[in-house]
Amino acid sequence: MKKNSILIVEDDELIRGNIVEYFEYNGFDVYESENGKIGLEAAKKNIPDVIITDIMMPEMTGLEMMKELKIDSSTNLIPIILITAKVESKDIREGMSIGAEDYITKPFDLQDLLAAVNTQIGKKKKINDHIHLEYTKSFEHWKNIANHELFTPINVIQNVYHLISKNSNVDDELDSIFRLSVSRLKRTITNLLLLSGVYQLETNFKYVSIDNFKSQIDQIITEVLEHEKKLDKSKFDIQFKLPENFFIKEYFYLIIREVLDNAYKFSPAETKAQVVFEIIDDSFVLTTNNKNKINNAIPINSARAFTQVERNSYEQQGLGLGLYIVNRISNMFKDQFDISQAGENVECIWKSKIKFL
Repeated sequence: MKKNSILIVEDDELIRGNIVEYFEYNGFDVYESENGKIGLEAAKKNIPDVIITDIMMPEMTGLEMMKELKIDSSTNLIPIILITAKVESKDIREGMSIGAEDYITKPFDLQDLLAAVNTQIGKKKKINDHIHLEYTKSFEHWKNIANHELFTPINVIQNVYHLISKNSNVDDELDSIFRLSVSRLKRTITNLLLLSGVYQLETNFKYVSIDNFKSQIDQIITEVLEHEKKLDKSKFDIQFKLPENFFIKEYFYLIIREVLDNAYKFSPAETKAQVVFEIIDDSFVLTTNNKNKINNAIPINSARAFTQVERNSYEQQGLGLGLYIVNRISNMFKDQFDISQAGENVECIWKSKIKFL
């Protein structure tokens, strides 16, 4: 379990040391600073759960530090407890008006200070729990209607088109354009829903045969080629180093589709993309190797959404979400995803742990 953390900002080394030692003994992660200037930097860097600060300090006072923290969106919600002398009542009023949640006067009992900190942590937790509950309710409502509202109109258009095409001669090229456009739109919507967290991934293991898996991969390749307006399946040189039967998860196919699409999209037309499916130790492994038609000096970034490499030089379909989604899903399920560039070559390796009978 993650420890609660506090930042102690106090110029008196003895007082600061006693507070630090006491809170560490009580299970807190403790950061310490000797004045407001250093405390401001520490607060922005560490984002503690609570800040305890003296008022009168050299270089930057506790009140000056508070003002800076309250105008920064990353720190303005951190509860602040003031340590004051009894003669500083004016400063206490100013501190409370700036946004301090509590104060304690010197000399003080460390147990009282701990109680004050725990009170602020409790209040913060209640607020966060309430916000999380309201967000979850809204998100669940949106999730329940999103797939229906976005995909139903497309399915209606498809059905109407099929009825019309049955009763009239539709040009083959027009038919191909329609089907490709619908496929692109559905894929774009699915990727955006994945990005938002609305689209739910199937994470249960399923037992598949090698023949069934090959059939699924053949279907994925057909979709990739249709999406790119090509139909040459020999573009992919595929090796299946798999047993007759094995376990996978349904989302594996989504990962495979995005990885193969990327290998196809960014390799020169006259070259092949090497693809290997295998089980190594306790993991399902997908490896692709292909030459890169885009300057390899430009790094491939899978950590940013809506990123397309050299879009001005190379016309590309989609929104630049493919590898980002692979990376995001991999992080979510603790899979391994690596993409490396060397010379003209790009290698992609994706691993996911599976279970065995």
